[in-house]
Amino acid sequence: MNKRVIYLVDDNRVLLILISKLLEREGFVVKPFENANCVLDAITEKVPDLIISDIEMPETNGVTLFDEAQDLVKGIIRIPFLYISSSIDKELLSAAYSRSKRSVIAKTGLVKPLTNAVREILKDINNPCLTV
Repeated sequence: MNKRVIYLVDDNRVLLILISKLLEREGFVVKPFENANCVLDAITEKVPDLIISDIEMPETNGVTLFDEAQDLVKGIIRIPFLYISSSIDKELLSAAYSRSKRSVIAKTGLVKPLTNAVREILKDINNPCLTV
């Protein structure tokens, strides 16, 4: 059985390592990235089963990453997205909610909601990527 591949992007290195280890223990293959541009480069090599992204990052925010990632695979697949955030920027949070069918998970108290959300998103996907 192929393990699900998750691209994780967060500019906070400590959280990146923590979340990566948590998801790896749950049986997922996690590719951590510290910025959105590296994720976009990686998508051209391999499309992940899921992208988990921080919303507020220095170079590119998670909402812009969502739009650019979907543009890269437009007409072929739709990459599921899950946001993690400590953001209080209401506009940015609203934009994130409008793009992802799943909720934004707060970084505080992250462990249980994150693993539950990842399992829920990936449980019904037979194909590694959602079709358009």
